[in-house]
Amino acid sequence: QELPDGSIVLMLSELVNGKTKAIRITPFGEIIEDITFSGQILKALTTPKGILLTFSDGSCGLFSLENNISTHKWLLQKKSKQKNNSDFFILSQNKENVAYINYENNAVQVNYINLDDGTIPKSFFIYDMQAPQYGWYNESGILLVDSKNACFYNNSGRYLWSGHLPSKK
Repeated sequence: QELPDGSIVLMLSELVNGKTKAIRITPFGEIIEDITFSGQILKALTTPKGILLTFSDGSCGLFSLENNISTHKWLLQKKSKQKNNSDFFILSQNKENVAYINYENNAVQVNYINLDDGTIPKSFFIYDMQAPQYGWYNESGILLVDSKNACFYNNSGRYLWSGHLPSKK
């Protein structure tokens, strides 16, 4: 995963007290710093503003740089801890916007997040959908795919279309 200054963060498979370790290196391979995150990272997504992280406890946030030192810019906590976190981020096609897909209690919450401060200017719910496994997003809307269906919504949450996926044989 790459930070805005071009340095690379390599997540290590080793956990220390249940927390993910990483090293930050220059594009030339020189180690800049050792990092221990606040929890176990499940997913990471590089953006122009830093690395979006999803943690095993359901929290998520933006990891970036401040005065050339790596730091969490913002962190969102869930009200209840999860055993299995299937949430994920989707970076828009133009790489300027991000949606956070939060699955809980048989509902999908789509949160549009401001990358600068972690605020959520708008969101909507989708009910009776399995946990999405894939998503795609642009100015026209958001596509979410679970194990059986693909559904497309406009960015205000209005259902536009869906299709059944062929079964695996």
